[in-house]
Order: sequence, then structure tokens, then C-alpha cells
Amino acid sequence: MIKLFPLLLFVFISNASASTINAENKPTIYFDYLPFVKTYETQQAKNAVSATTLLFMQNITRHAALKFLPTIRLLAELDIDTEQSKCALFKLKTAERLDNYYFSLPISFLSTNRLYLRPGMQALSVDLLNEDGEIKNITSLFNDNQNTILLWQDISYGELVDAALRKIPSKNKIIIKGLTSHGSSAKMIERGRTNYAILFPSEVAEFESEMQPFDLLSYRIDGTEPISTGHLMCNKTDASKAWLDKFNAVLVELYESPEFIKANTFKISSQEKILVLNAINQLKFDILTSD
Repeated sequence: MIKLFPLLLFVFISNASASTINAENKPTIYFDYLPFVKTYETQQAKNAVSATTLLFMQNITRHAALKFLPTIRLLAELDIDTEQSKCALFKLKTAERLDNYYFSLPISFLSTNRLYLRPGMQALSVDLLNEDGEIKNITSLFNDNQNTILLWQDISYGELVDAALRKIPSKNKIIIKGLTSHGSSAKMIERGRTNYAILFPSEVAEFESEMQPFDLLSYRIDGTEPISTGHLMCNKTDASKAWLDKFNAVLVELYESPEFIKANTFKISSQEKILVLNAINQLKFDILTSD
């Protein structure tokens, strides 16, 4: 049934909103994270990033139209030459993307993606890790061997990780195209279809349950920040710039609400909660002192 959700949601929102988008000049917000289809339909989240994004959408629904699109089509839509405002949810902000898109303030705060190992693999040798137990160089895992790493096409894993992944030989990469369901990555590595995958802990949490936990060994990546932030990424138009001012105002108000804290700390560890709260408080301080 889950395979029907994207089409049904796309058709429903398109038909319901098509007559009003142009009239009210609403921006269109796309998303390619497949599990959020069910989250949005049921208004029930299974992890912190979906809970926070759902809270944000609940506060701006009247001002935007939401549509699901596969990643490659989503990116193509944002690159169309138009004066209309088009944005995408769940996007990391990178220097490369900043040249081509506008970004909102952070919507979600989550543990940065990690290197996951398939079940049964031995722990990484100490010489591959720094003193904090983080893997120093991902590319060192693929020196003249048949190990594979699972990656999604057209997805950014953050600047540092993206740069490392480009150095891995093509023969060691399994590139998935089409619909972006990061849960598929979690399931594939859990079932031993690949040696490694780069995943956010929140993605793994989306697809495990108390009855079927994913027993996956993982490592933080040296040089990455402990917390990443998800943003709206919008095409560079005057309309997008104007709408982002409004969206950011909503976010600033949400930062002060108990609901925002509750959503961002939904089903995360106490250690991760401290990191998330520190990141939110730092952002609030930065906003306050920049005025």
C-alpha cells in the first residue's frame, strides 16, 4: 500500500491546490523523502526529523502547496527558469548549493549521518579510527577490494562526506536511482546487500521497531559536526526570497515553543538530546545577537 501513497498524495494535493496556487501565488514545497508521505497523511511521525517537519508544515500549510516528487524530478523542478517560488524539504545546506539556491533557517536538528556496517562485519581496526573512535578516512575502506557502499543518486551527504565519496572507485559503489526512500538503504544493509552505507540515525529509527531493531554497527565520520540541520532549499527568485522571510519568521516563533523542542527530541537518546538542545540554543543566541 505504501507504494500508492506518493501518487495519491501528489494527485490529491495537485487537484486541491492547482486552482489556488496561482491565484494566491503560493510557493510549492516538494519533498523526496518517501516515509514522509505516510507521516503527512496520518499526521503521525516515527522520528524526530519527520516530527519537526510535520510541525513546520502544520504552521505554514495555508501559505504553501506540498507535493511529493522523486529526487531527480524534484531537482529538475527547482532548476526550471521561472519567477515562481519552488522549494524542497529535508535539504542540507552546502557551499555548492548556496551558489544555486536560497535556504531557510533550520527546520530540523538531527545527529549527523554515520557510516553503517552490515550485520556480521567485524568492527573497524583501531588504525582506521581517531582517538574519539571516528573513522578517519572513508576511502581507506576501499583499497583494492570488493567492498561496496550504498549511495543514493543526487543526494548530498554533506560537503566533507561528498568529497570523500567522490574518491571511492565506481566499482565499489552501489548507486540507487529513482524514488528516494532512505529506509531502503537501512533495509538493504540490514539484510547484507552491501558492506557499508551512509545513513542518518533518524533514518534507521524510521524503519526499526521494538520488535525488530536494526543491530547495526556504526561510526561517526571524522571532521563532521555532531548535529546536522535540515532546511527548505528554494530556487533563486524574488518570490522565494520573500516567502523565505515569512517562513523564517514562523521558524523563529517555533524555536521558542515547547512543541518544537518536543518534536526535535522525539525518540532520541539522552546524549543526542543534549547535543540537539545545545544546537537550538546556539542558533537562538545567534539570531538574537544578530539583530
